[in-house]
Amino acid sequence: MSYTEVHAITLSKTSERKLQDRAIGNQMAAMLTNLNQRNLQVRGLTLAADPQEDNPEGLAWTRYDNADEETRDMLPWFTQMHLQVIWHREDDQHPEKYEVASLVRRLAEKAQTRAYGEWEVQYVNGQTYVAPEEDDVTIGSDSQVIDYADVKVPGDLDSYFSHLFGLDAQISMVMSSLDAAIDSNWDNRYHAVLVGPPGCGKSDICLSLKRALGEDAVWSLDATSTTKDGAIKEISERPVLPRIMVLEEAEKAPEAALSFLLGIMDQRAEVRKITARQKIQREAKMLVLCTVNDYDKFIQLQAGALESRSSNEVWFQRPGRDTLALILAREIGKVNGDHRWAKPALDYCEQHNIYDPRKVISMCMRGRDMWLDGTEDEPSTFAKLLDATARPVVEDDKSQS
Repeated sequence: MSYTEVHAITLSKTSERKLQDRAIGNQMAAMLTNLNQRNLQVRGLTLAADPQEDNPEGLAWTRYDNADEETRDMLPWFTQMHLQVIWHREDDQHPEKYEVASLVRRLAEKAQTRAYGEWEVQYVNGQTYVAPEEDDVTIGSDSQVIDYADVKVPGDLDSYFSHLFGLDAQISMVMSSLDAAIDSNWDNRYHAVLVGPPGCGKSDICLSLKRALGEDAVWSLDATSTTKDGAIKEISERPVLPRIMVLEEAEKAPEAALSFLLGIMDQRAEVRKITARQKIQREAKMLVLCTVNDYDKFIQLQAGALESRSSNEVWFQRPGRDTLALILAREIGKVNGDHRWAKPALDYCEQHNIYDPRKVISMCMRGRDMWLDGTEDEPSTFAKLLDATARPVVEDDKSQS
């Protein structure tokens, strides 16, 4: 037995000039594309255009000038855009109290930006819309049924990591946490911390895992721009939760920003926030993967609580020359370049203790044929350029060397 409910949304805008159909249509299409995310549609929510019956062209907007010929150029135009929030489920499930309101609020926030035409939500179901206060919402309950994204490990999983060299052990260790979580219906979540210097492959493994499992299954966060309130709001409003959270450069986050992780990473597996006007409590059985450059800083976060919850430590090292050679062969092959570039580039990097793959790749791919004119007695053209533009060695550096 199916269940459907429809909510009429009216947006409005005043303008000095008559808005063209094409401009309105493009702005509406941009809003629908941005807000109709797959996780909403899986849940049963869709934002759609609402063509008007009294419009002979069947357009989902109406323009009013309310002026005669003499004053039309002096008065602003008033335009209304008509949308619908549609809830439809074949299993007769009704939406949670907050779900439609959350989508309308996101529409109101998005529509009023310049990129989407600076529209305002005017009416919802014929009633004047008043945007709720940021905290004026109750979300979740102890009995709430949570929808999670499906996680299916593809049969060709290895192909998603085939561009990575020398990291088979690290990939296997990350997958051991994922396999244990899936086999236990996500009760056993052995969170992983991927530790090593920049450019060693930590983020690349996480990104490859996201490609393999899909955008809905993996949620990527940058610790430097994550806030506690923002993360809790996102988790509480998502109709379908991801199963994996990737937190990049965790040790760089402000101390208070990551407190929301404590409940997610322990046996409670939930987020909770209670204030005078707000109560959020929602299950969040997610496997957390943190990438970390500075482990000493990481173990200090939340008085060591994050480190203690990360039972799967996966350490990375800078790649050696053999692995770097494979990486350069891959990059040179992408542009049909000359594989002779690799050896002189590697020789130069080895002489100068440069092992960050990103720098090695950059030097090789920028130097190209300029690496090939060197001899045993004369550096190549690009080696000379690098030396001429290298960071100066100061006296303190010399005394320490």
